[in-house]
Amino acid sequence: METINKEKDYSLYKKLFSFKTYSERHILNNIAKVNNQLRIHYVDELYELYKNFYRALYNKGNIRNKAINDMLVNISMLDMNVDSIYEFKYIDDKRYKSVVSLLLDIKNITYGWKNKINSEKEKQ
Repeated sequence: METINKEKDYSLYKKLFSFKTYSERHILNNIAKVNNQLRIHYVDELYELYKNFYRALYNKGNIRNKAINDMLVNISMLDMNVDSIYEFKYIDDKRYKSVVSLLLDIKNITYGWKNKINSEKEKQ
């Protein structure tokens, strides 16, 4: 039976929340109106990441696996968006490194969650 690791899920939630807060304060406010599409895509992926987190948290089996895979896709898309924002010089090196570090932490925790679920599935 698949179990939810409350501590890991909570740490993932905390990382997601801090990433969202950091993005709102330091990334989204710096994007010029001319490139509003960057902001729109970034926010869309951010909320899709949250949506998939809750979908994975409250479901089991294949639905959970799909939601976790979708989370990893959202993380990759956010990383791509951050790179574009950085290339347009809307954020400096320090903020770029901070946001990428947060994304990397979220990605690693998500991969750990996925691997744990897959190892539990193999035991059955």
